[in-house]
Amino acid sequence: MSKSTIVFIIAVIFIPTAVFLLAYYFSRTLKQDITELTSKVELIEANLFFDESDDEEKESIAVFTDALKNKWDKCSNRWCFFFDHEEIHHIQILITELETEAKNGNYYAVSVSSARIKCSLELLSKHDALDLSNFF
Repeated sequence: MSKSTIVFIIAVIFIPTAVFLLAYYFSRTLKQDITELTSKVELIEANLFFDESDDEEKESIAVFTDALKNKWDKCSNRWCFFFDHEEIHHIQILITELETEAKNGNYYAVSVSSARIKCSLELLSKHDALDLSNFF
């Protein structure tokens, strides 16, 4: 076999397979990450309405908010190559608003922010195609 035949076989068989496997991996990790982020938002929502004198509940909301922010920081770095940067930035702003409102003790605003985050994550997960122009 000549070198050009070997290169052609590699190009025809292995490259599409590698692209498919990478797309599958990305799709799977995206679903896992969104599920984890959504569950963290739901934990925040579950602990929102409590007795105002209960300091443990206030601390747990702060812990859940920090966990959400840390998970988002890890995920957004991976996703920024495939999604519009405005969408990623919008969710970052919502998480920052949620964190600020939680620190201020405005739990009704936290409830609204958490619902907006869940909606934005759902919209992000429903993208049918990857925007490869961000990658190149």
